[in-house]
Amino acid sequence: MAALDELNLEELVPETPKDIVKETINKLFWLWYTQNEYRELTTIKLWIFRKKLTVRDLKQIFELLFGAPYYA
Repeated sequence: MAALDELNLEELVPETPKDIVKETINKLFWLWYTQNEYRELTTIKLWIFRKKLTVRDLKQIFELLFGAPYYA
């Protein structure tokens, strides 16, 4: 077991419970995002113009809130 003692796994393991929670929320959210990417949220109507708002249209906002996308 000497080889196992020499492995440096500190970079792989989050440092604090706060980091673990943040990483878990990030993974769960981006999993939800990929499953619901094309779901319609609402339709915006302005006189003769219509725009269907989907989950995918809000990706930049989600990146600010949850961090970079995580894809397994």
